[in-house]
Amino acid sequence: MKRKMILILVSVSLYAGHAMGQTTCTGTTGQPCIQGSSGPVASTVFVDATQFVPTSGTNANDACVGIAAAIAATASGSSTYGVVDARGFVGPQICSQSMFPTSTPPTGKLLLGNAVFYVQTPQVQPTRFQVQGTGWRSGNTDSNTVIRACVSSQSVSQCNGHSFSGAAVWCWGVAGTCNGNNFPGDTAYGSLTQYMSFDCNGLQLCTDMQAYDVGEGSGCWHCIFHGWASSGSKGLAICNGTNAGCANSTFEDLNVTIDQNNNSCTTNAVPIIVNSGGFAGPKFIKGVTVATGHNCQNTTYPYDSFRFSSEETSLEDVLVCQKSSIGLRVGADGPVNDVTIRGVQSGECFAQSGAGSLCDTDNSATTATVVLDGNGTNRKITNTTLISIGAVSPPANDIIRDCRNNITIKSGGNSSNAVAQYTVGPAGLVFFDTGGPVNLITSPATFDLALGYIQQYACTVGGGIAFTTANLQPGAQMEFVFVQAATGSACTVTYPSNMHGAATVSPTLGSTTTQKFIVSNGGTDLYAVAGASICTPGLGTTCGTP
Repeated sequence: MKRKMILILVSVSLYAGHAMGQTTCTGTTGQPCIQGSSGPVASTVFVDATQFVPTSGTNANDACVGIAAAIAATASGSSTYGVVDARGFVGPQICSQSMFPTSTPPTGKLLLGNAVFYVQTPQVQPTRFQVQGTGWRSGNTDSNTVIRACVSSQSVSQCNGHSFSGAAVWCWGVAGTCNGNNFPGDTAYGSLTQYMSFDCNGLQLCTDMQAYDVGEGSGCWHCIFHGWASSGSKGLAICNGTNAGCANSTFEDLNVTIDQNNNSCTTNAVPIIVNSGGFAGPKFIKGVTVATGHNCQNTTYPYDSFRFSSEETSLEDVLVCQKSSIGLRVGADGPVNDVTIRGVQSGECFAQSGAGSLCDTDNSATTATVVLDGNGTNRKITNTTLISIGAVSPPANDIIRDCRNNITIKSGGNSSNAVAQYTVGPAGLVFFDTGGPVNLITSPATFDLALGYIQQYACTVGGGIAFTTANLQPGAQMEFVFVQAATGSACTVTYPSNMHGAATVSPTLGSTTTQKFIVSNGGTDLYAVAGASICTPGLGTTCGTP
């Protein structure tokens, strides 16, 4: 045992002596010092941004000045490895300028820690540069990574009496200027932002995040947006409505809410807005929760939870309302085409009379999970499918309201507060609707496919009924339900010449004949999908109440 103890002591002594012979590293400012095979060396794994913060002068202790200098250092000279670690900044931080340099566009990644950056100007993320924080803010308590607008009246020392000046707290852009006016020259690619909170801090005409001209590999994942409920403000604004700059960007796991420190709410604040201006929009937006009016002390809430006008986009798994009147408003700001909307649920919608228009002219106090707000002209909604749309208790008045086709699917009744599928075809007319309504045909006897998937006619007195068709569109389906007279003389049916394979209705009193049809590719003819199904009442039985 004694011999082993001596060997260990000698070994430690030799190591200590070797380390004492070389105690410093030679490298770029901010590089960590590690133990190499022959002594301490500077590592190129990352640059520590805390080592670039001025200690005196106008920018003394300004974290964003230090971060920008550290990023600039990686973009010039031999230090091109591009990872800047700013996790050493903890707690409230001064941020008088953008944390991204305006010259020598960098490539790489910025790591942010458990800090609140009180920003006085927009933070302009460059192309091919990623940013990753440590997570969301927890409830109403500051934690993890928060980017917050300065408000002079709050007397926060880190703001030094200044208020935020600019349109967006965070954006993508070039040379310190937010994108939006120079597509495709300023489009950001490979610039993903993750695990961060953004806060307009109650300012008017402020946007938490402006995602204009962001392309493949760019967007925001695991982000939360606060403080946007004042007049004219927005939580997240995607696409600028004038060009194809946001095509193929991606957004996932988003939470848009109002904290207790910013509870002055207005009807024209918008939690999320997407407007691709008739061009291809984001590749997908999924996993969205909008708590529109929670923490508003008054009873005035933002009217819409989510405004969506895009093309070639998948929108998935969205929870809306929570005090707004309308959950998801589709097509209000521009055309919508080639879109799939899946899994939209509304909860605790709040009716506000006259706070905003429904279908251009209707200002009634009606709540809805989804409003298809196209008008068939400059706001066309085409080739769009809604899947699994519903409302949790207390449900919205309407599950789906289609302004163009004048169709409303109410909560309760046949819908059971949910609609499995609702599809609008290439002409903007209803292609498929599992939630009703049923077109109860009276006079004239017209199969009008714009009025519903199910076309039902109930004969009350004997005679011949001659049908016509209206609003056929390629691929649309129709279920014809004919209810024969219960007493007296039976009715007969004459089909139009463009209906092929139609079955003769049962002449048995009290019977029901049903048959399914599909519209031809040319949009002119109806073809039977299969033969008719006939219910004939028997001894002691009926065909129910169709």
